[in-house]
Amino acid sequence: MLPLAALNSCMYIRFAIRRLAEELYAKVDQGAETASAAKVVQSAVNDISPPNAPADNMATALAAAHAAYLRRRPIKRDSGRRAAILYMVPDSERNEIDQRHLEFALYDKHGIMCRRSTFQELADAIESGSLRILPDDPSTSTPAATPGRLVWQRAPDEIVEFTVVYFRSGYAPQLPDDRCWAARELLEWSHAVKCPSGLAHLVGCKMVQ
Repeated sequence: MLPLAALNSCMYIRFAIRRLAEELYAKVDQGAETASAAKVVQSAVNDISPPNAPADNMATALAAAHAAYLRRRPIKRDSGRRAAILYMVPDSERNEIDQRHLEFALYDKHGIMCRRSTFQELADAIESGSLRILPDDPSTSTPAATPGRLVWQRAPDEIVEFTVVYFRSGYAPQLPDDRCWAARELLEWSHAVKCPSGLAHLVGCKMVQ
């Protein structure tokens, strides 16, 4: 016997399919025979589905975090740094197309650029000295383990300051080596807004639950 949740889901699917069929027949009866099948189906689906724009909504939320960071920590124009969102992704990502929708929405609607990276790439950048924290107190002797701005010189003419770190990787405590854990620690020390935060990541771990 199916669980109640599964039965409810099946009932909803059956209802949606019946409504879709009804809409299709209605549109054909109203003279929509010349419309393409794709347009008819899309129109019917729109009629029975609530509005849903996940990429745009997520982009709006990340843009708000980006703006909040810049209000609190403006970047000086003569610093040579550009503000961006750091987009953490797994190695050998197979869901890149889905992720690109969010990147395009951030740039097209909010003018915010993203920079994608894996933890391995971050670790390499830390070792090369191109990724670092600019500490609040320049006299500190351990800038890698102190709060500050997260800055990455990705090219001779490109220096990026990250306002937000958006995690699509690193949810499970299974980073491949100590270098990657050091990279994660550097992200946590930085002033960049973490989405989600380290505490939210821990709450999602089965060991904590």
